[in-house]
Amino acid sequence: MNSKCLKITTLFVLFFFTLQLIFSTNLSAGHKKQAIQENHGYLVLLTRHRGLTVKVDGQLAGYTPLEALTLTPGLHKIQVANPFQSNWLDQDWFANVQIQANDTLKIKVIFKKSYSVNSTPYGAQVYFKNKYLGETPLFFTLNEDETGELKLSKKGFRDTTLVIGKTEQRFFKIQLEPIKRFKGILTSKGKMERRPKSRKLLYASLAVSAVSGALALYFRDQGNENFNRYLQTGNPELMDRYFNNAKKFDRLAAISFGVFQVSFILSFYLFLKQANR
Repeated sequence: MNSKCLKITTLFVLFFFTLQLIFSTNLSAGHKKQAIQENHGYLVLLTRHRGLTVKVDGQLAGYTPLEALTLTPGLHKIQVANPFQSNWLDQDWFANVQIQANDTLKIKVIFKKSYSVNSTPYGAQVYFKNKYLGETPLFFTLNEDETGELKLSKKGFRDTTLVIGKTEQRFFKIQLEPIKRFKGILTSKGKMERRPKSRKLLYASLAVSAVSGALALYFRDQGNENFNRYLQTGNPELMDRYFNNAKKFDRLAAISFGVFQVSFILSFYLFLKQANR
């Protein structure tokens, strides 16, 4: 009987300690789990794009949409793959975020989209929403949801406008339209104004050539005549007068001939210029 009671007592004691051990283990695990939860924060990334790779501190953390990502408190580097990648301007989205314990941080992810604009001829000024961006060829980026009017302007050409951001097109090649009509009118008007002036100058130059040529011949004859009289006369007073007259007419003849040469060359140049128009 005593042996039987001893066995029963031993079983009760073992059962008691087993229950106590199980209870203690569960309680410890619950406290640890609560402590872990209290020492973490949460990150929510908001984006309309699905299936994009998300990295935290360089390690893969999941794919968008990503809700309530558990992170340790502190600074973390977040990277989300850009869905618009077509060249080096389309960079991934990066952000350094500060996670607080027992707090949820929500961030809206907005990507950049690159655009390329070129024109023929190049060198056109580019404006987006009246803000100057640069000259063609030009690369620039906008927020993925941004739309607006793009204007190309170049002297001598009509302004060209287009709307970007509403379609998937991101590369534009624009043929600028020259302002031919007004340029032609101005050119014709300028030629009409210049022709009468050129003709008047030609006629004046021809007249000067004719007069100066005639005067050069006249003064030369007068100089020769006075020099012959100087040689023939024996009167000292007349000799001085004829000699001085001969010198004077020779000088006038030389001047007139010089004027004739200049005016003749000018007349010939103006004639050729008129003939080439």
